[in-house]
Amino acid sequence: MAKAAFKITNVPAEIDEISVTLPNQANQFKFDGTIIGNTQEQTLTLTKNEASNEDGSFDWFVDETIVYPFASENTNMPIHVIVKSSDIAYTFKTTSSKSCSKGKRISYKSDWETMKFSNNTHVEITPWTETVEESEFELGKAQ
Repeated sequence: MAKAAFKITNVPAEIDEISVTLPNQANQFKFDGTIIGNTQEQTLTLTKNEASNEDGSFDWFVDETIVYPFASENTNMPIHVIVKSSDIAYTFKTTSSKSCSKGKRISYKSDWETMKFSNNTHVEITPWTETVEESEFELGKAQ
């Protein structure tokens, strides 16, 4: 097992929820500690600081917690940060050269502006539209 902590600083006040997904963590091992596969996705929910920063932004965090180790050796570990507000969801897909290896303790930290505009981050923005579209579908034949 490994231990990881996450912190994202200077997040705008309108953000309602942040979680971090580790998509390629290993959950099966040999007695000697060798990873033998069966990877799984692990999601950690961050907590918003009660007090705001001077500029009205907030820091979000998850204290050090036990996570499965990263399943692939010698590659960067993928990290997906899912950020939600009332009208939009962002998924920041990035990697870290520091992976959650067995026995390691790692504290990951990012700043909202750095994360949002990083060239190393693939961002998927999923906005909710104000318009609800109507549609119909046929039930078809029973199989």
